[in-house]
Amino acid sequence: ARTNWSRMVREVWSSRLAFIFAAVGAAVGFGNIWRFPALAYDYGGGAFFIPYLLALFLIGIPLLVLEIAMGQYHRVGDVGVFGSIHKRLAGVGLSSVMCGFFVTAYYVPLLSWVIRAFVESFLGRMSFDWEDITGTEASEYFFNEIIGMGTLGDDMRPTRIVMANVFYLLLSWLCIGLCLAFGIKWTGRIAYVTMGLPILLLVVFFIRAVTLPGANTGINAYIGEWDLSVLKDRPECWSTAVSQIFFSLGVTFGVMTSFGSHCPVGAPAFENSVIIALSNSFFSFV
Repeated sequence: ARTNWSRMVREVWSSRLAFIFAAVGAAVGFGNIWRFPALAYDYGGGAFFIPYLLALFLIGIPLLVLEIAMGQYHRVGDVGVFGSIHKRLAGVGLSSVMCGFFVTAYYVPLLSWVIRAFVESFLGRMSFDWEDITGTEASEYFFNEIIGMGTLGDDMRPTRIVMANVFYLLLSWLCIGLCLAFGIKWTGRIAYVTMGLPILLLVVFFIRAVTLPGANTGINAYIGEWDLSVLKDRPECWSTAVSQIFFSLGVTFGVMTSFGSHCPVGAPAFENSVIIALSNSFFSFV
């Protein structure tokens, strides 16, 4: 039964699509774009899809349904949901929220580096040398200039503050604050842009990538080769697939519970969860 945790009025999303876009946007990240392809290449190419899909359907989707449905029913976040079950379990919800905070604490600096690299590719020094740049030069520029490793001393400790990074970090937090400041309805509307634009860019990058010389070699190494022996010889691939699902979907961090709490009570929690999970995996595959 509902308790005092869930007697407050809860603002709802502007639309179902806004909720799905926001949830997919929260799930999709560096783990989809960078980590998943690397794991697939390392663990037998297409063979990694077997433990990954099993983890998705047997663990990921059920947990996602549970989190969204519980938030939707109790109309509160993770602390309130577990507190509604038993007041002594509120600490479990608080722990998950703290995990989400710790992830955010290092994710926002990563985003600030990306924003700086994006801006300086048009306005910085690299914008003038872009046509003749090599992969090594681009890598050195990113690590030494963007991240600021060039300022480290011989003992690999920082020697000064990189003011450009401070500015872009503050800019990143400001953008996050503005996305949250005007309520969940505006957050959902902003998600149309923050999720819609990456979808468009993904399509553009995909078309560009498959038309580059040597694309067939990369595609074959990604999904064309199925080294099934890794499933037995390297059993850690199973736990790695599960950890990828947890990290990529964003379950157990309290995010999806909070998002679900802003859905109408009668919203199709199972259907929404399946759409979110499959969309997240689609981004990983592509």
